[in-house]
Amino acid sequence: MTRLAVVCAVALPLVACGEDLAARRRRAEGRVLKRQNENLREMIQATSEKRLVAQDWLAVAVDEAAVKSVIEAGLPQEAVVASRFHVRVEAAEVSFRSGAGLVKLQARVTDQKSPDRKGSVVYQGGLDDITISPEGRLETRVLIDQVEVPEAEAAGTDASFLRSVVEDLAGRNLEALQDLIPVLAIPVKLQQSLAIEGLGDGPVQVDPGDMPVAGKVARVLPLSGRLWVFLEVKVGPWRERAAPGASTAAPFSSPSPSAGGEAR
Repeated sequence: MTRLAVVCAVALPLVACGEDLAARRRRAEGRVLKRQNENLREMIQATSEKRLVAQDWLAVAVDEAAVKSVIEAGLPQEAVVASRFHVRVEAAEVSFRSGAGLVKLQARVTDQKSPDRKGSVVYQGGLDDITISPEGRLETRVLIDQVEVPEAEAAGTDASFLRSVVEDLAGRNLEALQDLIPVLAIPVKLQQSLAIEGLGDGPVQVDPGDMPVAGKVARVLPLSGRLWVFLEVKVGPWRERAAPGASTAAPFSSPSPSAGGEAR
């Protein structure tokens, strides 16, 4: 009985650790599914109310491979987390499906107190709100929700070590790594103004000027492997400017009546 009790006392914590890891993975998957359900529900309601997409919005579509390449262009990124673990983010996976965007960052972790102890972890999250920068670029950033151990390593010899690492890398330490990931600039740029050079010859004359263009992100839809960004674009008031080489003293003064000209 005593031997059986000892075996059970040793086995139960191991089972509990495995259950905790599996439960953590289920909770993570549950959060992703919850976001997908909420997004799909809102999309269905918006479609029924005919407000999902306006006909005058500008649509920009970016596929998963393009976003993945932009994220990985800023990798690798390295940091010491929890004053102990050296984390090196090396690769990214991107998924745009069913109204939800998912980003996974693959990282290698080394215990600085025991450099021979190494392993892999996966940071999971999504993209923050997409905005238009003053330069007209579409920008966002990666938001990290959680960290977990890949299934392949969860059953390895260092499984217990990796589980303890995950606990130390979670919580506020996620923000420490998140700040290292560069701002994600989607390879699309909105022209800030339209320049009209003007026409000075012939019966029709057009003064040169600029027409400012202002845009804002109206809706973002991650669907079928693409991130659809819909922009509401508005044109501002016309701004006149002097043509190259023209006199700027009095460009719109009327000719003197003694010269026989007509006021325009």
